[in-house]
Parts: sequence; structure tokens; C-alpha cells
Amino acid sequence: ELKNMNEAKKHDPRFELKNMKNDREKARLKLERRKRALERKAAEEAKKQAKEAAKKAEEEAKQQAAAKQHAEEAAKQKILEEKQQLLRDYCQPFLTFKPLNKTQLKKPTVIPAENVEMLVRETTSEELDKVLAFLKPLHEKTTSVLNAEIVPFCKTVNKMASQFRKKKQERQQQAKASLKKKNTQAEEERAWSRDELVNLAKATSMYPTGVTDRWQVIADFLGSRSGDEVKKMVAKLRRGEVTIGPASEDEHKTSLNKKTAKRSGDGSEDTSSANAWSQEEQNTFQKLLREHRQLKGAAKWSAIAAGIPGKSNEDCKAQFQYCKQLALARRAKK
Repeated sequence: ELKNMNEAKKHDPRFELKNMKNDREKARLKLERRKRALERKAAEEAKKQAKEAAKKAEEEAKQQAAAKQHAEEAAKQKILEEKQQLLRDYCQPFLTFKPLNKTQLKKPTVIPAENVEMLVRETTSEELDKVLAFLKPLHEKTTSVLNAEIVPFCKTVNKMASQFRKKKQERQQQAKASLKKKNTQAEEERAWSRDELVNLAKATSMYPTGVTDRWQVIADFLGSRSGDEVKKMVAKLRRGEVTIGPASEDEHKTSLNKKTAKRSGDGSEDTSSANAWSQEEQNTFQKLLREHRQLKGAAKWSAIAAGIPGKSNEDCKAQFQYCKQLALARRAKK
């Protein structure tokens, strides 16, 4: 019976109409989805093109600005070169490549080539305008064969060159003084930590007065200061301007943590350090020194440190300096 009812529905015009409507609705929805997808794709493509166009326009604007700036600089440079050449042309008839004698210094009829080049190199375009404006009327009078008309021109050029040479020297001295002051301030501002001061005290005992290049040796031992910094700090310590105070709470905790980390498996502390060398380590060190005497620099200390467990390149280098100074001190006593 149910089968007969389904067969009847298939041939019922009402059901056929409903199925047609559903099919049309599905087709419409599918078309709308496709349309929206195409619209999104078109919008994204338009956005991408707009972004690329904006980027291209920005790059073109930068290129145009750079080209304009380059053209302006080239024009300025050309004008400057024309002014420099004009100054050279003014002075050309009176050039000399020999130093002036006493008579020529008082009443010069020639101009040293270095003076002309000093004015050319050390003057700005504006300064060169003033120099040319001042020299032009004097130059016009030099067409006379009389030395009396030539002397004022040559004397003025030489005097100007001397003034600009003096200004150049003053600028160089100021720059040098400024750099020195900046370096000094940087050294003074970098405060010494307590650990550095403790190591400095140890190093001054290890390398006493009389050690060759003592301050640099101590600086090498510290590894973070220059010889001048070491010398100044030692002087301050002696005058009492700086003292090595007790460790802060944070430093004390750090020290405890380091000691705890160094404890071995059985609970004992590892007492080895860069400054503690056993007799066996010293013997091995001397043996490796002989074996690697052909090596130089960092390669030498790396090779030696590789043969002594627990010792770094810096440890080996410091031990070498220490042994060297001990040998020199014993030789001096004899």
C-alpha cells in the first residue's frame, strides 16, 4: 500500500510542481553564492591593485624627489666648481710652488699654490662668493706691469689662506678635544662593580710594583678595563675616595648560588678556579707550553687549555703572565 502511495505521488502534478520550485530555488542559491564569490574575488583583486598602484606611486615619488635632489646638488656642485676655477684663474699668473722668502712675505708678488688650494678646499660656496667679491677689484688692477698693483692682490690671497688654515686647525683641535672629552666621560661614567674592585685588589697583589707594564697586565687580568682605568681606580683606592664595601644582599645570594652550583655529587665544594693551580696542573701547563711553542695568539692558549681540564684560555694566559713576572722578580733579586 505504501509503495502504491509513493508511486501515486510521483505522478501527482502538485508534487512535480513543488519539486520544480525546489530545484529552481537551489539553482538560484547556487548562482548567488557563485556571484558573491566572484564579487569578493573582484574586490580583493581591486584592493591588491590599488595597494600596488599606491606603492608604485610612492616609489615613483621617492625616485622623482631623489632625482630632483641629485639635480639640485649637481647644479650646486657645478656652480661651486665654476667659482673655484675662477679663483684659480685669478691666481694662475702669480702661482709658485716654492716657499716665500722674507722679502716675498712682506711684499709678495707670487702666491704659493697650496694657499690657492686651501681657499678652494676649505671654503663653502657662500664664503667663496665673499672671497671672489673682495678679490675682483684687486685682480682688475693686476693687469698693470707695476709690482705695486700686484702686491695687494697676492698679499690678500695669502692672508685669506692663512686665516682659513687657522680656522681648519681650530676645528680639528676642537673635534679632537670633544672626542677626548667624550671618551673620558664614557670611562668615568662606567661604574666599577664590587666584583671588579675585589678582583682589582687581588691583581695588585699578584702583580706588585716593579712588574713590567703593570697596569696593562692587571687590565688584561680583569678583562673588562683599560690600563688607564686601572691606574686611576688604584689611585682612588689609595686616596680613600673609593672603598670596597660589603656585598649587597643580591650579590650575596648570587655568590651562594654559584657555590651551590659548584658543589660536586658527594656534597663537597669544587675549589678549582682560574687562580688556583695544583702542582700537577702546573707541570702539565709547562709541558704544553713547550709542545705548542710554535703557535701564536689565541690558537696557542686554546691548544694549551684543551689539555688542562677546568682551565680556560684566559686562565692559561694569566698563569703564563704570572709565572713570567715571578721569574723576572727572582732574577732581579739575584
